[in-house]
Amino acid sequence: MSVNATSLSSFNANHELYDKARPSFQQDAVKWLIDTAGLHKGSKVVELAVGTGKFTKSIINNGYDLVAVEPSEGMLTSFKKNFPQVEAKIGSSYETGIEDQWADAVIVAQAYHWFADHKSLEELHRITKPGGKLVFIWNIEVLDKLSPSHWQKISTEKVWSYDVNVPQYRHDKWQDSFKNQTWFKMPYQEKILPYQLSYSDEDMWNYWESRSYITALDGPEKAKLKEFIEGVVSKAPKEERDSEGKLVADRGTHVVVATRV
Repeated sequence: MSVNATSLSSFNANHELYDKARPSFQQDAVKWLIDTAGLHKGSKVVELAVGTGKFTKSIINNGYDLVAVEPSEGMLTSFKKNFPQVEAKIGSSYETGIEDQWADAVIVAQAYHWFADHKSLEELHRITKPGGKLVFIWNIEVLDKLSPSHWQKISTEKVWSYDVNVPQYRHDKWQDSFKNQTWFKMPYQEKILPYQLSYSDEDMWNYWESRSYITALDGPEKAKLKEFIEGVVSKAPKEERDSEGKLVADRGTHVVVATRV
């Protein structure tokens, strides 16, 4: 198995934008993750597909023995700038470079959907101690309470219309990897925690452009989409903004914790 080509090329290209535009992780979600995974000072943790370290910021000061693994050289460049004190190496879910049964926990933030298959689970089982935890966390769009005319719903669904050839969290196919396998116990534990974020109108295009499938668009098509997004957010009424006039977006954090057999 090999790393998804779209993810690798796009994240090599947009790692600086990704680091700037993507949101951090909410403290209540991180606390639930830590408590459920049983992490404590001295825990051996592998963060896989670490990216630029958006999630690492949430755990860097907890006293873990942390190793970062990332398949994209571009992402790893940004990560090392952000966290020069963390051991970081090129690797993937198919070949992490971590020794057998080393990790108390393996954490994958915003990425498992890219490599959700049995070969990945077999490798993650190999590097995790018996009874150790495999943890996934995603920041997600929440649209179910929004009207059809809401700026967030219109812009999100427009961007999603370009998402046709790459695996994504929202397709739910990542869950299929836990079927017919004996490496991790079922059912896993999970929780979705809602929250809201505020954005300036100008921030929204950067947020969407950091998506791999938008980064991969050719220049004219990307410019067309940018014009559409900017037009939608510029028309958002005050009822969809905060007291400072910023756009308010409904978000959620989905955390999954599975126990190694």
